[in-house]
Amino acid sequence: MSSPHARNIVRKLLANKNALRVQELYIRGLSEYPATPFPPPPPPKEYIGRRGVPKPVPPQPPNPTHPFRSRSYLKDKVLPDLISTGEVEKFHSVVEATPGLTPSKKRITRSKAAQESGGLDIWKWRLTGPQAESSEPKLEDEPIPDSHDWYSPNQLFDTLEPKKKRGETRTDPYGAGRWDHLILGSRIRGLES
Repeated sequence: MSSPHARNIVRKLLANKNALRVQELYIRGLSEYPATPFPPPPPPKEYIGRRGVPKPVPPQPPNPTHPFRSRSYLKDKVLPDLISTGEVEKFHSVVEATPGLTPSKKRITRSKAAQESGGLDIWKWRLTGPQAESSEPKLEDEPIPDSHDWYSPNQLFDTLEPKKKRGETRTDPYGAGRWDHLILGSRIRGLES
């Protein structure tokens, strides 16, 4: 789920029948709406990987204090939330090539309209429904976090406990250890000589 701050920024940017691409939404959102005074997020938790080795910590987003943490957060979290409520829609258009807008070399397929006109296929976002008809979009109430506790903990995966970080293992303290068969063999050889 995305934050109400980020959803409100998208609503404000798409108001007055503006239609923007994801890249334009992201750039304008960062420039026109400064980072909110969020408390710093808690340090990332360490998760247990294979064989009890901690997984590497994922990299931080490029803008951790802004509601648009990253372009992928906007694209994968914020916009799908607004689509599910029926507030925005993605639509296709064909525009002429400009110096700032060049065709992707990776993409070979183009629509018939783009092939006939020699333009470029682009996808834009716009407000729909009652939000598009009003001059001022309705905004959500934005919570004001006062501490980092407003971040919900991850309930899906177990985190490392402090004693596990120190290198304690999960083996039975009274059972055979990992290298006991080698140590026992060297003791027997020492007794024979």
